[in-house]
Amino acid sequence: MQGFAHLQVHSHFTLLGGTAPVDELAARAAAEGMTHLTLTDTNVLYGAAAFARVCSEAGVHPIVGMAVTVSPPGDRFESVASPGRLVLLATGPAGYRSLCRLSSSIQAHPQREALAVRGLTWQDLHEHREGLICLSGGRMGWVERLLRAGKPDAAARYAARLAELYGQDAYLSVEIHRPEDRRVVEELAALGQSAGLRPVAVQPVYCLHESELPRLRLLAAIDHNIPLEAVPRSALPADGDPGVGLHWLSAGDVAKRFAGLPEALAHAAEIAARCGPALPSGEPIWPELNLPQGQNPDEALASLAQAGLEDRYGP
Repeated sequence: MQGFAHLQVHSHFTLLGGTAPVDELAARAAAEGMTHLTLTDTNVLYGAAAFARVCSEAGVHPIVGMAVTVSPPGDRFESVASPGRLVLLATGPAGYRSLCRLSSSIQAHPQREALAVRGLTWQDLHEHREGLICLSGGRMGWVERLLRAGKPDAAARYAARLAELYGQDAYLSVEIHRPEDRRVVEELAALGQSAGLRPVAVQPVYCLHESELPRLRLLAAIDHNIPLEAVPRSALPADGDPGVGLHWLSAGDVAKRFAGLPEALAHAAEIAARCGPALPSGEPIWPELNLPQGQNPDEALASLAQAGLEDRYGP
C-alpha cells in the first residue's frame, strides 16, 4: 500500500509497556519501503530524539507523536478501571511544543502516577492543541469503548467533542483484528460521518513480532509487582483481549484488512504526509535583548556589572 504509515507505534520507551527498540522499528520500516513512521509512546517523549535520529539514518521520515491517557468523559462511565486514550501527532514544531506541555503536565506532577491513571482533562487538551492531529485512539479510545459498551449516544457526543476541539485535524481511528470487528467499524464510520470525523486505518504496534506478545504481560507484572497470573486485563493493551493483534503488520497486510474501507487507508497516508519535521534543529536560540538605546550587548553588560559592583562595595 503506497504511502501507508503506522500511526500508533510504541517502543520500549513506553516503559514496561512496549518491547521494540527504536532502531529496529526504523530498520523494519525502511526494509518494507515505508517512507514515514510514527512514534507514539504513552504520555512520554523520552524516545523522540533517538527515534528521529535512527529514522533519518534509515531514510525514513520520523513523525513525533504521543498516546495520551484521557479521563472518562462522564455519562455515568466513571467506574472503568483504566483511562481512555487519544493519539496526538505533531505536524511541526508547534505541535511538538504542545506534546511537551501535555507530557510535562503528567510527568512533572508530584502525583504523576495517579494522574497518569486518571488521565488528562478536557481542559488540558484544549490548552495544548496547537499543531496537533488527533486520532480517537481505536479500541482504547473513548469513542469505541463507549460504543462497545452499548452507549452509542455517549460515543456520538464524545466524537462531537473531539471534532469541536480539533476541527479538521481530528480523525476516527478504526482497527480490524477479526471478522466481527467489521460490524463495529461500520458503526464507527457512520458515527464519525455524523460528527465530521474521517476514518483512518490503524494497527497498534507494541511489539515487532507476534512471538513477543507474552512479554507485555511480563512487563505489566513487573510494573505492578504482582505474579503473571494476577495481572488484571486493564493493565494490558486492548484490555488483554487475545484476539487483538498488537504487533507490526506490513502495509500489504493492513491493506488486505481494510480492503473494504479504502478511504481509511488513504487517510493514513494523508496524515503521514502532513507531518513535517517537529524536533528542534539543535541550533542555538538566542534571547531577544531589550537594550538601552545606543548600547550594544557588551556595553550593556559592562554597565550592569559596574552598577552591581558599586551597589555592593560602594563607588
